[in-house]
Amino acid sequence: MDDRMMATSYRFEKNKGIENSKRSAQEARIALLEDQAREELFITKKNQQAFKAVWNDNFDVLNENFRSQNFNKNLHEDLKIIKKANIMVRRDALKRLYHQDYVLYEAELKKLGLCIHKERI
Repeated sequence: MDDRMMATSYRFEKNKGIENSKRSAQEARIALLEDQAREELFITKKNQQAFKAVWNDNFDVLNENFRSQNFNKNLHEDLKIIKKANIMVRRDALKRLYHQDYVLYEAELKKLGLCIHKERI
């Protein structure tokens, strides 16, 4: 077991057996990779912000569409109610007109000595 441990490389030990020139090249590569990672993180955050902005814009458009559809639906319901109310008012006016005409005809017939036949049940 000791032989196997001695046969492994020391690549995981920090800077052991690396010359200065190789060490500086390795540090330069590490610095380059760290810079690339920072740029990638910045771009990712920027893309996330852009996605959120687009999502908010799309949400506003959808919300506006929903509001307009809801407004149109409420408008149609209000128009139905107004039509029903208008019909009720017209019916009431016709009933009053018929009653006035009935009273007028009854008075005219009374002057002539006639009357309107009413069925009694």
